[in-house]
Amino acid sequence: MFLSSRIYGGYEKLKNSTVLKSPEPFPYEYGFSVKWLVEAQINQMKNGGKVLDSRAGDLNYNTVAPWIAWGPYLWTDGANPRKTDGLAWLREDLANADGLHPSTSGEQKVGRMLLDFFKTDPTTKTWFAHSNSAKK
Repeated sequence: MFLSSRIYGGYEKLKNSTVLKSPEPFPYEYGFSVKWLVEAQINQMKNGGKVLDSRAGDLNYNTVAPWIAWGPYLWTDGANPRKTDGLAWLREDLANADGLHPSTSGEQKVGRMLLDFFKTDPTTKTWFAHSNSAKK
């Protein structure tokens, strides 16, 4: 199971003038939850399947849980491009209604990132992009 963190959430508008659903820094910090879950499974499996993190629970992929890995990292600091790949979340990439959910351009950006990940990651590219056309 591949997990990804949230996209940028800093354009969210106020709800009822006082309550935000999930503004920054929460979307950034959600990345830590993905890291901790993957790390908890790695540590459990290194220790013979013994649960070491009671918050994560039993993550033994031989018995009760899927194999967990980090998927594409979707977060970046708004319009400030990442140095590694230039990813930036512009205001128009998030829906005008709430500034939280992706707009059409944001959905396309996420879709491209997911597709690129599955086509190039060593654990996915052999089955994701595999074609039977050569066998026909």
